[in-house]
Amino acid sequence: MTPEERSSRDEMIAQFWTEVRTRLKDSYRRKDDLVDLGIGRYRGDTERRGIGDAVYNQGVERTAEIVNGVIDKGLPKDVLS
Repeated sequence: MTPEERSSRDEMIAQFWTEVRTRLKDSYRRKDDLVDLGIGRYRGDTERRGIGDAVYNQGVERTAEIVNGVIDKGLPKDVLS
């Protein structure tokens, strides 16, 4: 991947998470600290599992819905423990 391609990919990823963040705040009425916590936990979990790129294919709306669930209930393994 060229530096230009990497930069463009990084910008698209940043834009995706900005849109997820905005949706969580506007549609789900979440506060900044909970939004940051939920996104951080979800991103960390998906990257640890090696499925980070799959997140972008599900879209902003679905990702925000899932992160909202993470905020409410934690990650699935947290619920089971």
